[in-house]
Amino acid sequence: TPCTLSNHACMQLYLRWLDSQNFVEVTRRWYARSLYFPSSLFFPSWRHGAVKRSLSGDLPEEYTCEQKGAELVKRAEECISFLSNRLGDKEYFFGNRPSMLDAMAYGCLEVVLQWQLTSNNSLQRLVHSTRNLRTFCERVRKQCYPKMKTR
Repeated sequence: TPCTLSNHACMQLYLRWLDSQNFVEVTRRWYARSLYFPSSLFFPSWRHGAVKRSLSGDLPEEYTCEQKGAELVKRAEECISFLSNRLGDKEYFFGNRPSMLDAMAYGCLEVVLQWQLTSNNSLQRLVHSTRNLRTFCERVRKQCYPKMKTR
């Protein structure tokens, strides 16, 4: 399975909007707080349906939503392992200078490190346990975003 930004985006959408526990306990509340009443009552559920429809074509139709989610998480885990192997013990993916790959990888990995999910946070645990990727994110964060607060 190719490691793509599209896979990463689909996985994020699934974990935030379609994982039942995350949707109820985190996403719906967070999204509703950004909306005015009465939109805050119905728009999060409408968005939930829109995300479900948008992801329906990404994997075989016979997959249930949970199976699609599991497949997306599996793809993301493969991408994290690929990135960890590619980075190795180098400061950046292509040596000692940052590249476009470093910027894209940082953007994807930092989102995983910072999100606050109540269930299915295996990707966050994986990135936290992958020393070279965690150190890479800390290095880029300190260099580019020194005032950024982390969880």
